[in-house]
Amino acid sequence: MSWKTFLSNFGNWIIGFLVFSILVTLLSFILFCHHSLPPHSVGIVREVWTKEGTLFGPSSFPFRVRIVTNDTDHSRSFFIQPPPFGMVEEVISMNTTFPITFTFPLWRKDKITGNPNDGSLVYLGRVESDVQITDFKKFARNLDPQAFKQTIGLNPPPFVASLEKSGKTIPEKRLDLLQEMLRFDFSREILTKLGQISQSIDFKIYLVQKARTGKDTFSLSEQKIQIWKYLENYPWYKLEPQEIGKIFQENNQILSKITEYLQKEGASDQTAKALKAEVREYFSQYIEKNPESYSQELWEYSIEKGLSLSHPPSPDEIRTLTYAYVHDHLSILEKLLQSENYQKALLERYGITLQKTKVEITEDLFSRYPDTLP
Repeated sequence: MSWKTFLSNFGNWIIGFLVFSILVTLLSFILFCHHSLPPHSVGIVREVWTKEGTLFGPSSFPFRVRIVTNDTDHSRSFFIQPPPFGMVEEVISMNTTFPITFTFPLWRKDKITGNPNDGSLVYLGRVESDVQITDFKKFARNLDPQAFKQTIGLNPPPFVASLEKSGKTIPEKRLDLLQEMLRFDFSREILTKLGQISQSIDFKIYLVQKARTGKDTFSLSEQKIQIWKYLENYPWYKLEPQEIGKIFQENNQILSKITEYLQKEGASDQTAKALKAEVREYFSQYIEKNPESYSQELWEYSIEKGLSLSHPPSPDEIRTLTYAYVHDHLSILEKLLQSENYQKALLERYGITLQKTKVEITEDLFSRYPDTLP
């Protein structure tokens, strides 16, 4: 065989090998990089390489997350970076609501019943709701299991620290992760709400006991009438303490009128009567515009409890009264979940809204939930 023939055959072999390699690469690319997205669905894709200006380079761990949307009635083809640089993590339907359920510990049963034998049981709040994803970018990026795993052992956020404390692992699926985060977020919302109700009950019982001075010889119904008459002298009494504080900080004019009214309280002149009428009208209009600022049920509960106590309640007693009130008014927790502010926060954080939310109370052993409220 001549050198010319050998070089010709070798060149053909090289060209054949290159063509074969290209075909194998193309087939592998199509096999491993090509994916199909069902109609009306969103694919969440994680990839290593990202474009920085005119160049491509590796992004930092946990790498970038992007979404692929198919809002048509037909399947859609798309490509991702080849493994191990790219992977489709989840495919989620666009127009479907997803049921979600989580429980959180509340308080020991004996706090409500007063029976020491109930100290081994705990009340749990059970939330059932439907999740509607409205912003898939926020949902995909803010609920990233890999990003949370990266914080383990370093400087974990409160949510991850709470999971580590309870011995739980970070869920792999975003809807499961959302369920854990909702449990954590809502538990903190409840603590804030309980603090506000405790402050409200404490303030109301103080006014009740101040109004009942010298009235103990009256019947219970007569004492209640006397208390309501006493409170009507102070038209701002209806508002929750935090609402009163907000008004006094933002409205110096009404604060001045109240101060002037208190200085002339008891006077029979027309100025005092006009001031009282003006202040009363202001707070009536405020409550009409902000109905959540006044709770008739909470006032009636506080009057009843205030009349049953012979002394100012201790912090522990106020806490128990708060638990008992919320226990009998679970709508407080449901309204908290459905409130405009909470829904806005969920939309901003996770790109979701909650629908058909329901809260129930169940019982379990205290030993399984040592983080119950004190």
